[in-house]
Amino acid sequence: MALQELFPEEIVTADVSPGLLPERIFPEEWKLVSGAVTKRQAEFCGGRICAHRAMERLGFPPTAILANPDRTPVWPAGLTGSISHTSDYCCAAVARSEVVSGIGLDVEGATPLAQNLMDRICTPSELDWLNKQPDDQRGLLAKLVFCIKEAAYKCQYPLTRQTY
Repeated sequence: MALQELFPEEIVTADVSPGLLPERIFPEEWKLVSGAVTKRQAEFCGGRICAHRAMERLGFPPTAILANPDRTPVWPAGLTGSISHTSDYCCAAVARSEVVSGIGLDVEGATPLAQNLMDRICTPSELDWLNKQPDDQRGLLAKLVFCIKEAAYKCQYPLTRQTY
């Protein structure tokens, strides 16, 4: 399924494979990760490239997307969005802020969530539900629960600045 199909038409998406491409992002953006490890730099570049493409598709010229002290993106005036990435996939979803107040997007590899993280991620009722699922699906379903929560967090946090 294409990423765009997951969102209403008011939200525009873009996706790419990560790549160490500092020349394709703004110098101010590159400064945010210039001292990071190569993997982080490549994923950051991919995410920003996606965000710029989505901005263009909305009719906005690409501009630098800086970061707040908590590392959340600072979207240009008139826009809201969400960026996500894994080691092999980067994506962004962007919309006009007068139409959409928040967007949550999260991607993760299709690997099981580590058993020792399930208690930290899942509520008791979610753990109860997971324990009723087939053994070979629990880890993947727990990862899906994590993804859903991360997307919800990315949608609400810029609006509320509340962590829960």
